[in-house]
Amino acid sequence: GYGSTFTIYLPTSTPHEEDVLITDPFSTEIIRGSGRILYIEDDLDVQAYTVEMLRELGYEVQYYADVKLAINYIKEHHDDFDLVITDFILGDHLQGGIEILNNVRSIHPHCPVVLLTAYFKHLEKQTEHSHQFSYIVQKPIGFAKLSQIVNSYLKSENNNMVNFDNNMQKLFDPNY
Repeated sequence: GYGSTFTIYLPTSTPHEEDVLITDPFSTEIIRGSGRILYIEDDLDVQAYTVEMLRELGYEVQYYADVKLAINYIKEHHDDFDLVITDFILGDHLQGGIEILNNVRSIHPHCPVVLLTAYFKHLEKQTEHSHQFSYIVQKPIGFAKLSQIVNSYLKSENNNMVNFDNNMQKLFDPNY
């Protein structure tokens, strides 16, 4: 036949117990809560799924797929949300997440802004902005992990609490 066949041999090894360090501040526990979330995502399937998860957790969600509409909402309703979750690339806006971040910070400076993105490499080029996001997490994200991240910013008396290391700014394991 045509083409090539390659055989790759990799050495096997058993790691020493002291060499294995697993840091996973998230659990499989799902935390319900309350609060108002502004969510911006241009992929309508991802948007529908995430909005459904957030509402199932007990949150009120206002959502947009368009950067300009979301920015108008931020300007006109800056007291109507407690947390913003945004994608990084939003339609034709390659830095739409930064536009959202800048508008939120100028109007509602203490509001947490969580970046939920599949394109972390694009953010690495924008290192001057990455530290301004309250939290950065790579998509896809599971139900429990999303619930714990949101809970860390919208804690209320009715929420079940989960302790996790708040110093962990970037976690990319979608398994939770």
